[in-house]
Amino acid sequence: MAITKQIAKMILSEHARRPITGNLVMGGRQTVVPSIEEIREYMAEFGIPERETEFEIDQDTLAATGEGILDRNFFSMFTDAKFHSIDVTDYENAEIIHDMNYPLPDKFKGNFDFIFDGGVMDNIFNPAQFLMNCSELLRPGGRIIHSEVGSLWRGAYSIFSADYFLDYYALNNYEDCAVYYAQVRGNMLKTRWQLSQIQPFKDGEQDKVQKAYVSSKWPHLILAVAEKGEQSTSQKMPIQLVYRPKDDDWDTYLESCRRFARKKREPNIFGRPTRHKFDLESRLRFFFKNPVLYNRTNAKFVQNL
Repeated sequence: MAITKQIAKMILSEHARRPITGNLVMGGRQTVVPSIEEIREYMAEFGIPERETEFEIDQDTLAATGEGILDRNFFSMFTDAKFHSIDVTDYENAEIIHDMNYPLPDKFKGNFDFIFDGGVMDNIFNPAQFLMNCSELLRPGGRIIHSEVGSLWRGAYSIFSADYFLDYYALNNYEDCAVYYAQVRGNMLKTRWQLSQIQPFKDGEQDKVQKAYVSSKWPHLILAVAEKGEQSTSQKMPIQLVYRPKDDDWDTYLESCRRFARKKREPNIFGRPTRHKFDLESRLRFFFKNPVLYNRTNAKFVQNL
């Protein structure tokens, strides 16, 4: 599990949107891919001042190269939030030991302001419990970023759809949620990612919900950002759209999706707002430069990372 260059920018984008403070927790320890100088460049793009940090070489994580900094050093460069990590054992020096296949002890609930899930859910047998646990870890106003596999991946227990995250956070009445396909053409640590945001409503009509879908010859990740509200819940479990009953939960789901659409939370990866213009000329130019990226999708292209 890693904080890649793209994920580092996504976290910094969220910090620039609203500072990450209080208590933060990682789902397992994370290998930091960008160098100190690259992180400084990203912070400058977002106008984030650097905090004084005592850097340590990562010798904790399984993928450590002996050159990168620790994940807690990455965060301490821009926030004074107290760093924690949660894992099934202390093999990577996690501070909280708990198997996320199972419900959380009450003592951990509502203690955290920011969570980063850098690929835990495909490694455990009960990912739905992990998702509910993360929601219970958060305080109202707390945020979570997910980076999970969305296509075949070596060794993964599970592969996730964009709807898996959008439907959970909408049904549980989260304040905001945005979900993206990140297509990876080659080595995920070295190549740019094509990012597209899923659109919950068909043709912009806010009573016609559509399933998210993607068909591509390239591997892709699912990235999600969610913000918990005062009235948010954690234990409601969605049913796939075509089988979902039209009851009170359906009304909650629709209103949440409408709220998410109004928020227009886009990842400000390059340090400034970017929108792709959907005129014919720009679309032809984009697909000429990027042939056969998506064969079928109802996601809106956002940017290349």
